[in-house]
Order: sequence, then structure tokens, then C-alpha cells
Amino acid sequence: MTNSTDKIFCFIKFTKREFAEKLLNGQIYFNTPNSFNNLTGKERGDDNEGAEWIDNAEIASIKTEHPTLGTIEFKAVPNSVSKMTQYNYYYLSFSLYALTSALFDKDNTHKIDYRLIEFGDSAVIIDEPYIFLNSIISELESKNLKYEVKFAIYRDLTNGRVDIIPFDKKLEHQHHCEYRIIIENTDNAAKVIEIGSIEKYSKIVSSQFIIESIWTTKRDIPFQPIDQ
Repeated sequence: MTNSTDKIFCFIKFTKREFAEKLLNGQIYFNTPNSFNNLTGKERGDDNEGAEWIDNAEIASIKTEHPTLGTIEFKAVPNSVSKMTQYNYYYLSFSLYALTSALFDKDNTHKIDYRLIEFGDSAVIIDEPYIFLNSIISELESKNLKYEVKFAIYRDLTNGRVDIIPFDKKLEHQHHCEYRIIIENTDNAAKVIEIGSIEKYSKIVSSQFIIESIWTTKRDIPFQPIDQ
């Protein structure tokens, strides 16, 4: 679990090679929420994206009414849960995998989940995450675009009624370790902003390389004076 005080060591963007090259050139692509609703695949698709609330309720019965034959009511199958979702596509988003201090809380090593390879054959490693973020924020502010940046929070969205915001994600995606930048959706279309080349502090590698790698941290050992 991450929070706002966790240090970000680097960002990783899993994507296709053509989009990785565009990112390296400084193109930041903010996508529409509904585009994720329609994607196939357990990792890329998310039918909760853009939702304001989700209501998970058991169906007690189903009724049909006919103008001359009257009403017919059917009992539902026991324990049949129906999911109702209220959408509000008021934002666009750009997401990254965040390698943070929280990932090393219990161990000195970390391995990125193999399932993220579904996002594409390439990955952009961004070694200066705060320089990168500040470049995006500066460009957004110059264009007077409202924005918010935050770690995703992974929650159980399957019980009862749940009110959610753009940073709430389902538990099944917690291995995404997602850091999100959202901006206002002014014309119901994806938006690209340009921040200039990030090549000085970023590089493209294969997604397979990332998945097969093990990230290791070295901890500073506090100074312990020798008793005399």
C-alpha cells in the first residue's frame, strides 16, 4: 500500500514500441475513461473506469408487464448479484507504474508482476520521476488545465454500494502499482500535451526485460558507536 509520503524511485510505462518512442519524445497521452471500459484483457480493461458509484445488489425478482396479458413475475436465481454502475466521464488520465519505497517495506527485493506485459512489448523507464512530473504539471498549468496527481488506492468494489473517485481501483489490479495524473475532460476526447524530450533521464527497454528483472535496494546501516 502506498501513500503520499512514499518516495518514488522511478516510473515505468508499459506500452507498445511506437507509443514508447512518442513518450520518449515528450508526448503525454491522456486517455478517456470509457476507452478502458471497452478494452479486452484482464489487465488493460476496466469496467469501473469513469464510475461515480457502483451498486452490487442481489436480484430478488424480475417482472414483466403486458398491456393485455397482465403482469408476470419471476423469482431470480438465489445469490444472483447484479452490478449497476453510474458513470461520469469528466476526466482524462495518464498512468504509470511507480517503483516506490513502500514496495521494499518488507523485503530488499521486488519483482514486477508478469501480467503487466499485456500492456505492450516495450517499457519506458523514467529515472527522474519528480523532474518528469514537474514538467507535466508546468505544461498543464500553462494551458490552464485542472489536474490532480496521486497514487491509486486499491479497494474491494464488489460489496454493496460503493462511491468511487478516479483514483479508486479494484483490488485485482493492485499489482499495477499505479500513479495517476488526471485532467479535466473538456471536449470528450483524448488529449496530448508536449513537454519536450525526456531522453536525458529515460530509456526504452523490452517489457520482457522488466518482467525478468529483480529490483534490489541497499539500506543504509545506522552508525553504532563502539562501547569503550
